[in-house]
Amino acid sequence: MTLIGLMIGIVLAHRVTALAGVGSLVWFSLASGVLGLSIITRRKTRSCLLVLAVVLLGSGLIGLRTHDTPSDRLDAIVARAPGANPSDRVAIEIIGVLTDPIRMLVVARLPSDPPTWSTTRTSTRMRIEGVYATDASGRGTWVGASGSVRVVLPDSMGGGKASIGAGDRVRAVGLFHGPGGARNFGDPDWGALSKERGRVGTVVVTDESMIEPSSAMDSAGMFDRLERWRIRMLAMSRTRALASIGLVGWDAQDPSAGKGDQDQAKASARAVLGALLLGQRDPSFGRVYESFQRVGVAHVLAISGFHLGLVVFLGMLAVRLIGEHPRLERAAVLMTLIAGAVLIPMNPPIVRAGVIVGALIIAGSGGRRYDRLTVLAWVGVGLLVWKPMDVFSLGYQLSMGITALLVIFSQQQAARDRGTGGRSTRLNGRSRWIGRLGGGVWGSFKINLACWSVAMPAIAFHAGVVSLLAPIVSLVLIPVVAAVMVFGYGQIGVGMLWPGAGERTMGVVQGASGWMIGLIQWVDSKPWAWVRIGSIDPLWALGATVGIALVVTRRVKVPSRQAGVLVGGLLVWLIGSWMLTHESARVRIDMLDVGDGSSVLIQSQGEGLIWDCGSLDRRVGKSAARAARAVGMVNIRDAIVTHDNLDHFNGLVELSKRVGLERVWVSRRMIDDPSSAWRWTARSLEDQGVRIEEIKAGTRIKLGQVEVECLWPDPALTDPVEGSAMSDNNASVVVRIVIGVDAENEQEDRTRTVLLTGDIEREAMEALLVSYPDLHGDVIELAHHGSTKPGALAFVQTLDPELVLQSTGASRLDKPYWDPVRLRSVWYTTADRGGIWVRIKSDGSIEHGWAKP
Repeated sequence: MTLIGLMIGIVLAHRVTALAGVGSLVWFSLASGVLGLSIITRRKTRSCLLVLAVVLLGSGLIGLRTHDTPSDRLDAIVARAPGANPSDRVAIEIIGVLTDPIRMLVVARLPSDPPTWSTTRTSTRMRIEGVYATDASGRGTWVGASGSVRVVLPDSMGGGKASIGAGDRVRAVGLFHGPGGARNFGDPDWGALSKERGRVGTVVVTDESMIEPSSAMDSAGMFDRLERWRIRMLAMSRTRALASIGLVGWDAQDPSAGKGDQDQAKASARAVLGALLLGQRDPSFGRVYESFQRVGVAHVLAISGFHLGLVVFLGMLAVRLIGEHPRLERAAVLMTLIAGAVLIPMNPPIVRAGVIVGALIIAGSGGRRYDRLTVLAWVGVGLLVWKPMDVFSLGYQLSMGITALLVIFSQQQAARDRGTGGRSTRLNGRSRWIGRLGGGVWGSFKINLACWSVAMPAIAFHAGVVSLLAPIVSLVLIPVVAAVMVFGYGQIGVGMLWPGAGERTMGVVQGASGWMIGLIQWVDSKPWAWVRIGSIDPLWALGATVGIALVVTRRVKVPSRQAGVLVGGLLVWLIGSWMLTHESARVRIDMLDVGDGSSVLIQSQGEGLIWDCGSLDRRVGKSAARAARAVGMVNIRDAIVTHDNLDHFNGLVELSKRVGLERVWVSRRMIDDPSSAWRWTARSLEDQGVRIEEIKAGTRIKLGQVEVECLWPDPALTDPVEGSAMSDNNASVVVRIVIGVDAENEQEDRTRTVLLTGDIEREAMEALLVSYPDLHGDVIELAHHGSTKPGALAFVQTLDPELVLQSTGASRLDKPYWDPVRLRSVWYTTADRGGIWVRIKSDGSIEHGWAKP
């Protein structure tokens, strides 16, 4: 009950807007009052008051870790500086200790990437000790500061060329920006996560001379010297471990760009080994992780209690080969966990796995009887005290839930073994071994099926995907993973002690890793391997998880008829929640905050369309897919690309993988005279089964209760050969959505109009007004991201919009040029507060607001 109460308190204080702003001191005071009251109450009500106190403590805990900002945090100090603007990058001088080695990662450039994107990332992490701060009078001094920052360095310092490294105290001058917050529907709460983890932002150092060793603020104490020595030793050990599986030396060069399929496969195999054995996620890893995720076995690539449990089990087995030595077994467990702490970064998933495994094994071998579920629950409480935001993460939910399930199964098996004396009397000789093998396979399948059943609601809620083959694939994959881990850690041991021999044996584990990747990608390619589903109500996910867990663990005896009623009730609840949350407006529009670019989601009666998907941010495709699912758009059939500019289409390939695009509409110019970037994008989309079709003036696309009517381009005016050879921007697609609304009487003709204009400029604007003299837009997309080119203001004034949506970065925010329109319209800009939503209802009313208020 303590764990459940703590979780309830965390969820309430973080999710309920009215409670989120309450200070942690208030929550802790209320908890103290309730605890005091429980002392003088009767025994019957004491338990309820104690649970309430735990709920209040959970609320105070999440407030303390994610809302209350210590005054000495670097971002808080910068925010208090005179004239500070949270959205600006600030020149800053800091002192701190590097906690990670300097590492260069190379990201392969895709043909659809802007040429300004860097293909290399050289960075490290620094624990802040001080910052040079100035007051209102301009006087400056060093002040103590706290927090951890990512330090982006010049590429000339990568590849082992830097004179500084982990454990060194350095002074750096660079541009600081704080942690970003959630900007669109579906975004995680990055601000709260950053506060909880003590990560206060990023510092970009543009020149080697701006970062150097420093003795300022050096305490030179014994503890300080030991801490810095520990950091150096950990970094050195980890670097040698990475080198033993081919991830050092290789990481300073491009793992895939310009190379053949065989080289790319080797790069992926190395990246998967790094994630599986050492928790290292490199660029090549992302290419295969999504396949594991869709098939339902992504958990095997993230170090968890299973992985540490397997390694600990092998250590205990080695000890038992020489006899029964309980103390030696406990020492082996501790040494294994310590070795893991040395080689694997202590990220929350790793710490969680280590604590769970260590607590259960040590409690079980300590010579006393402990209820392992109780031990696990108290471990869960401790983990939430450490990282309260973990309560919302799939990793924490699966770690605690699946581990509890396995504990229950092991207790039930132990009870059965005690009842039968631990042996079978029916079979002898070869038949006994065959029976044991068959029983083991069948038992493993049942456990996999049970774990999949219990985990399925949570995975569906978080990922929007249900894998139908996960139990079978897991049964095949887990022995392979176990073998790869055994040989992989053996390879790391050999490579660290004898690097020359490690280079000759590296191919064995890389080959096994490559075979594992090939198996998953083959399953992923099958159309029946997984199913994409809509948004899941969190209460349904919780109720389904509890119900399924009670059934599979047989804690509740459910007859077949009642089981059918239970399943039917869950399905009715799921469908009912979908219907209640289904978008009831005639049209809903979500303009996403993608920086300098454009991505707009349009839906009507459950059908969705994407208007552009591009940005100077590489993550735009993933962000758009996440937002689409958050607002109820699952399978989106159509996308429209306005014109051949990267900031309007470079996220389409990633988006299509996640939402199931069927058609992409483009202008004739993009078909006849495409850029190399669009040729690659179109080819990649066609490889996914997406059709590329032409859109031109007069084309109509059915979308729920409305039609998307194309007004422009007119091939006769925009074709480079037959027309006036307008620019690509002027050949941009323009569409109109006319929404019929319920009139108060039959004679009244009421409509609402949405006008999306792409990047058109004066020539196209003038031609549109000639072709459509009555052109109007109640809601309009500001053309060319709000560019102040000639004719733009007059065009918008002619449209006389009620609501203007501007998709842009900070460079075009609040331009005075637009004041004549801004003063008479409702104006939203994504660079201001994030994504924008608009709902046009059946009565013609228009609702609008920010995705993240």
